[in-house]
Amino acid sequence: MNHTCETADALRQHRDDNLAKSNFSLKVIPFDTSNDWFVKDGAVSHRSGGFFHVLGLTQANSDFESIVLYQPQSALTGLLITQHEGVVYTCVQARAEPGNTGVVQYGPTIQSTAANYMKLHGGRDTDFLNHFQSYPSGSRLISFTMQTDLGELYYQKSKTHNYIETDTFLPTTLNTTWVPVSVLAEMSLEPFFLNTDLRSLTAMFDWDYYVTGERSSDAPPTALLEYYFKSKSQAKEQYLLTSIHDLKNWRVVPSGLEATGPHKRNLNLFECKALTREVSTWVQPLIGVESPGLAVLYRKGTAAGPQYLLSVREEYGIDNQTTIGPSRVVHPGGDTSVVDRVGKLYRTFEHSEEGGRFINHESTFEIRNVDDSYVAAPNEFWVTPGQIKQLFLASNIISIQLRVMACGIVDELNPKTLGAARPA
Repeated sequence: MNHTCETADALRQHRDDNLAKSNFSLKVIPFDTSNDWFVKDGAVSHRSGGFFHVLGLTQANSDFESIVLYQPQSALTGLLITQHEGVVYTCVQARAEPGNTGVVQYGPTIQSTAANYMKLHGGRDTDFLNHFQSYPSGSRLISFTMQTDLGELYYQKSKTHNYIETDTFLPTTLNTTWVPVSVLAEMSLEPFFLNTDLRSLTAMFDWDYYVTGERSSDAPPTALLEYYFKSKSQAKEQYLLTSIHDLKNWRVVPSGLEATGPHKRNLNLFECKALTREVSTWVQPLIGVESPGLAVLYRKGTAAGPQYLLSVREEYGIDNQTTIGPSRVVHPGGDTSVVDRVGKLYRTFEHSEEGGRFINHESTFEIRNVDDSYVAAPNEFWVTPGQIKQLFLASNIISIQLRVMACGIVDELNPKTLGAARPA
């Protein structure tokens, strides 16, 4: 069966149908009732040693403490892409995740850790896996990069972004559908509708080049890259993975980890049920916070088109802590009042982070128009849509907040193919 959603309303209905079919439920349980997850050797870990670990993170010469996910296995994410009667389609899946706001959000064709596609959970096969690993006849890899994950929640984690072109529609599965890319662009401001990986994969692909064969002729953002690599090369105080028992601001409680200090990041163990997942019932920990975050991208109009203000920033979970992000970032749990929300609001959307690891991790993403009176800081640089797409060709330099944000302007990044698909 080839299921397609040709309109935004059809995609919403497909999401709602999958939510109903999932029969989703979630409840907090104590660790001593689980046979799968344990607090052992200073970490929260799965019995298989796979999936991820939760550890403390400290810095030798400061009072800094946090809890982070340590997941040394890279995640596999990707999109199947095809053209039919002159329309570009991609295959997406309606994913029920325990930490998602709204439970079901759309993810890419594949979004899987090695532990999942190796079936350490004992469940069913990962859909379309062979097309991303062995490229059977009729499918071919057309783009690949490695990308960093949330640098204040993961320690040194990356994921692959894979784009596979198929000759025709492949048969869809329980919760997948083919959708025109223009519909994803139209839905890019829908709150809690597209998940982090789908936003990232949609934003980073050069849809104009795929259709027309033409890339931007803009000069590379040399000043930005020089500043980035200079910061990347500087020696910095390193962060250390630490036993959770050695943390001063967290304590182990029956259901997980409870914050006792100023940082209100907690962990609880949950029993999860969703009939549309690889296994219908499973147990896992989720990290949660008490307040939403905020990300802002400043934009200005010029005679040649829009420009966007990117910043070189530090996140402790990134390799040598340096990344390129939007203009402002306050992570969930932080103080959003410190952000100078200048200019006029242009576009905005609400987004929650990866629901398979985090719960109540919501942020507001804002794109705000400013004028030439805005004075850029030394770590801030104006770039064109073409320069952003050049940066997207590289691995592990663009923050996940910027990739998520860029989905909200994917029509401006690809005006030839998506310019008519203005977000609703």
